[in-house]
Amino acid sequence: MSRDGERGRFEKKQTLSTLPRGYEGTNYPSEVEVSDDGRHVYAANRLHDTIATFSIGRDGMMTYLREAWTRGSYPRHFATEPTKKFTYVLHSRSDNITIFKIDRGTGTFSFTDQYVGVGNPSQIVFLTV
Repeated sequence: MSRDGERGRFEKKQTLSTLPRGYEGTNYPSEVEVSDDGRHVYAANRLHDTIATFSIGRDGMMTYLREAWTRGSYPRHFATEPTKKFTYVLHSRSDNITIFKIDRGTGTFSFTDQYVGVGNPSQIVFLTV
């Protein structure tokens, strides 16, 4: 989207799927996050149980790169912690949180083999002092 601040309007620039080409099942996207350096966009897919990664070009257009399996069911929310090294994915159906290391260069996620059991997690917030 691009924003016309004078007229208070948005204009659609591009439409992309959060799913891999050829996927035909049901999906409910949830959380969307833009990396702090503005190079990547991440979108969670409930039922497909993945987080899609997009790159953002200099012209603002996005390109679908890949998806990462979240290792849980129904990723409702995810958030990157303050150091920007890890993302925490909250799954409302499998009652857990999974942790992924972020490669800042490629924007890819690598599973850390860390699971935390939490009953129906819905949101995580990181406080810094």
